Amino acid sequence: MEREIKQKVEKWFGEFCDRNISLGKDEVRTRIERHPSGSELDSLPLPWRDEDVFVANLELKRRHTFRVASYAADIASSLFDTVSTGGRFTRTLNSGVDSGVDSGVDSGVDSGGLNSGVDSGENTWGLNSGVDTGSDSGVDTWGLNSGVDSGVDSGVDSGVDTVVNMGGVERDIVLASIIALLHDVGRFPQLRRHGTFSDLMGECHAALGVEALLEEGIDKLFLPSDFEIIKASIAYHNAYKLPQITDKRTLAHAKIIRDADKLDILGFLVGSGGKSAYYIEQNTVPGNFDEDLVRRVLAHENLSYKLLKTKADRVLFDISLIFDINFPRSFDIIKSNSYPERIMSPFIGQHPAIFDIIKSTNLYIDERASRII
Repeated sequence: MEREIKQKVEKWFGEFCDRNISLGKDEVRTRIERHPSGSELDSLPLPWRDEDVFVANLELKRRHTFRVASYAADIASSLFDTVSTGGRFTRTLNSGVDSGVDSGVDSGVDSGGLNSGVDSGENTWGLNSGVDTGSDSGVDTWGLNSGVDSGVDSGVDSGVDTVVNMGGVERDIVLASIIALLHDVGRFPQLRRHGTFSDLMGECHAALGVEALLEEGIDKLFLPSDFEIIKASIAYHNAYKLPQITDKRTLAHAKIIRDADKLDILGFLVGSGGKSAYYIEQNTVPGNFDEDLVRRVLAHENLSYKLLKTKADRVLFDISLIFDINFPRSFDIIKSNSYPERIMSPFIGQHPAIFDIIKSTNLYIDERASRII
């Protein structure tokens, strides 16, 4: 049943993407016809006046979504499978849970009670193609209860057997993939309405995503309890901080999507050839690092986007995303891809602390990857 629902969601998602791309292309053509030339057309956001750029932006999001879904399934599989088999995550079933820890990217915008997360706007990574990467992120410290099949928290006393007997492992792994497939659907109406993926300049894409799911009747595919998990996970996937979430299954899924989203962002940052996207696109290092931010990164602090002053600071922000990762499997992926070295190495020589940042970050990853929840 879970797989059938996932297939329905995948089908809907593909149709939703295609429909919004088609409608958006028509809207771009209409604007060009209305403003064939001149400063008025040039003042519009690039995706609103260039059909190819509009399509490229949304196709970028489509590809991002499938990569995030793969990461989410990987994380959930390691997490829930290990819980069910009594591995290193078993202790989680009886552990206290920490929620509401600083989670990542800060936009400084509160949309409907949700901080909207970071959006790159056009060319944040130094891209000259007009493609808006729209990096949103934020993860929190971990906490997982039983992952039970009932759709509600069964209580820590239910233990591992409840997960196995009720089929919760399969259900939660599929649910994590579904959440990932749906987490960025708000990007499509966002680009059509505002011509940018910037939550600062338009509406919070997470809130738009929840709105779109309800308008499309996607909630009808799920048990109410499961859809509440989906809705919360999407609504807060880009929040600066998670709110207090008392249901541990909801909290676990909210953190899985935040890890998965961030892993794909980190993968994007290193670009091709193992070098930072800044280096690839600009062939230069951007400005000077703020000394206070260097100290914060060395202290393993996830940086608020509000603190950034230059493009160089954005590099420090990028490496600090690692300090918000939740689950050991996520740290394993970061370590195996050598993300600290690949993000920071192009900037060696720009600041004497670069080597220290790489070393300190790797020590942090090693410790967190081996931690028992």
